[in-house]
Amino acid sequence: MIITFSGIDGSGKSTQAGFAANYLRTKGFKGRVMHLTQWTWVYQLGERFARGKKNSGIQSLSRKQKSWQSQLRRLVALLDILRFRWVCSRLRKNQFLICDRYFYDLGVQGLYSGAYSQKFLYRYWQMAPKPTLSFWLDIPSSLAEQREDDDKHEADYYSDKHALYARHQPLWPLIQIESSSFGQTQQAILKHLENMLNERP
Repeated sequence: MIITFSGIDGSGKSTQAGFAANYLRTKGFKGRVMHLTQWTWVYQLGERFARGKKNSGIQSLSRKQKSWQSQLRRLVALLDILRFRWVCSRLRKNQFLICDRYFYDLGVQGLYSGAYSQKFLYRYWQMAPKPTLSFWLDIPSSLAEQREDDDKHEADYYSDKHALYARHQPLWPLIQIESSSFGQTQQAILKHLENMLNERP
């Protein structure tokens, strides 16, 4: 059983992932919550590139450097999917894996940063395992920005990311939950979890 939570920063993914995990444990299931972004090699590679650039004092990369870094990121991103497929193959019938963020989020981030092309994104998402339930916590970008309350992002970061999520949502089997209340969101998630368990053989 794989359940995923997607959405822009501040949408409540971590909170609702924890809620879902606790609920499933009360029903006798065993499992864990995985922060998928931090688990991936492509994220760790990006952090390493960023540290290297900062430590070297280089303001901008050459076109050639950007090209090979982008190619390497795409290759590692595909390897991450193969790794995740292996993780999923180890799950037993009474086990769950809840992902705080999923490959859908990583693809959106890749588009936003310019690391992924639209063509690559389609192939990337086709390779990713389809979850049992996949939630998109769709909250207004203005509310997400208030919840985060930081200045590390550009002015249009939240609205631009939200637009990317909305534009590509038809390509991914997402359950869209539109709510600005944590309580209402939890009730909607609970309903889907109950229906899923009732339909299990």
